[in-house]
Amino acid sequence: AELPGDDTYTLIATRSDGRGGTDQGEYWLRLSEVPVLETGSSVDALIATDDPANYVAVRQGDGPLRLTYEKTDGEFAPEITVNRIDGSSLVSVISLTGDELQEATVSLPNGAGLYVIAVTESLFSFSFEAEDAKYRLSID
Repeated sequence: AELPGDDTYTLIATRSDGRGGTDQGEYWLRLSEVPVLETGSSVDALIATDDPANYVAVRQGDGPLRLTYEKTDGEFAPEITVNRIDGSSLVSVISLTGDELQEATVSLPNGAGLYVIAVTESLFSFSFEAEDAKYRLSID
């Protein structure tokens, strides 16, 4: 969700079926302030196989924007997705993945909107030991 930064919020963690549910167990809750990548800027980051996703947001105006991913070091091959916020979920609209993915440029969908870029371990990624990757995301 996109929230104004100058307010007070309450987070409620529950289970399927709320108070009527019977599921129980451990869970984790993560709240992140996602940086906004401005046109003409880039961000360098590191991600490892056991890390949660890294996120950046891009606010697209009326003009077209291009997102560039460049792997700068490491053995890990992360998945990069461009997502829209739909209610309380992220919906993937573009996905880049593959063991040999080193660099890619994609055009963001036309029209104004907020996109959340996620860099994470791909669904079917597998390794016997921890791996990491350094990468750069740029927006033009």
